[in-house]
Amino acid sequence: MWHMDANRPALAVSRRRVITLAAAAALGAALAPGTFRLLLSGFSALPPATTAPPGFRFLDSPEFGIRVAIPADLVPVRAWDLMLEGEAGDILRELAQRTLVATDDCLDDQLTSVDVLAVADDGASVNVMRIDSGDVPTSASLAREAEALQLADVVFGHVETVFGPATTMRSTVTLLDGELTVPGYVLWTRNNRGVFSIQVTAETDEVVDALYAIVLRTLQPIPTNLSGQDS
Repeated sequence: MWHMDANRPALAVSRRRVITLAAAAALGAALAPGTFRLLLSGFSALPPATTAPPGFRFLDSPEFGIRVAIPADLVPVRAWDLMLEGEAGDILRELAQRTLVATDDCLDDQLTSVDVLAVADDGASVNVMRIDSGDVPTSASLAREAEALQLADVVFGHVETVFGPATTMRSTVTLLDGELTVPGYVLWTRNNRGVFSIQVTAETDEVVDALYAIVLRTLQPIPTNLSGQDS
């Protein structure tokens, strides 16, 4: 989900880039030579970082009892409220129209399944969604949906989380007649409360990779003394 503002100062985007890349490196993200493509071998085996890095805070998902670190400037919003905004609503409807089900049904399912969502004006977002399945989806089962959504540069993967195995997908999507291209990551896994996904988007490839690394490195249960709180 995206909430875009073309008038957002470039300095703010640049600041998040610096903060996010620095935080990912501090948490142990390894880089492929000459790029910010993640080398995840061994990275996800590290224990979750229980302290949010500088410039970040934790976003808690009460439904699944999980938390991840997100940039401090991302603002929590209700998914349905995005439909009241012109461009954000247009994006959601465009994505729904690409799916294999009726637009209204798709929108209702997507928006009511979101537990928590935080966004920024430049395209950065993190959300946690309930998945109506008893099992973590496989790359094979997700490929048809990715094709219907007209995702590009799709790369599926698998990673271990503190909750167990996860399926991942890195992709880009082009929207609004080519005016907007957004890179993103999605991770699907499960705990004792059910199957869920965590979706990450950002304004550039390197920032989305860094933000995904931070989400992966900080994914953990909400501490029992903080359950139900957003810190």
